Amino acid sequence: MRNLIEVLEFVKKEDPFGVTLDDPLYFMTWEEALSTGLLREEYIQKVKKGEEKWECFPYTPKNVIERMKEYMEFAWDKANDCRGLSAWRSLQHYRNWFYMFGDEDMDMLVEEMKNYEYYGKPWLAIICEILNIDWEKLDDGYWGNSEDILERVSKEWKWKIVNEYGKRIPFIQIKKKIEGLMKNER
Repeated sequence: MRNLIEVLEFVKKEDPFGVTLDDPLYFMTWEEALSTGLLREEYIQKVKKGEEKWECFPYTPKNVIERMKEYMEFAWDKANDCRGLSAWRSLQHYRNWFYMFGDEDMDMLVEEMKNYEYYGKPWLAIICEILNIDWEKLDDGYWGNSEDILERVSKEWKWKIVNEYGKRIPFIQIKKKIEGLMKNER
């Protein structure tokens, strides 16, 4: 796993709006989060007064994978609703989470995910395959690059696109590594 400060620097570089800065912060202790200078003074004071509670989740492969799984339905909702910026942000979250593993194959996925089409649906489908999530239940079946020209597409057509995207990355290796990370933490 990469150091969270290294992940934070990646997020700052890759997310010009800073909307996914919470990805590394989610796993930081209060002291680590404070040291980043990213927390608003108002929030810091509320935590110090006990009005808010800082919750830190252990930075483990299993917890990162669980976070990825928990977010998936929300990501598909944004893609299905043709929410361009929100759908892009969803992919950015997944780029950040895969970057956390510090793995060369996963870094290739992170880089390829910059190629954004169909509101991110091909990448979401690939990530679902990696995480053993049935993406076809989450997909509304309409694919397009503009909400004005969405069309219902066949299962075969979707799989063709997903397979084309999957050929850009070492899919099988990534899937096996994620499965291995989950087994090692049991």
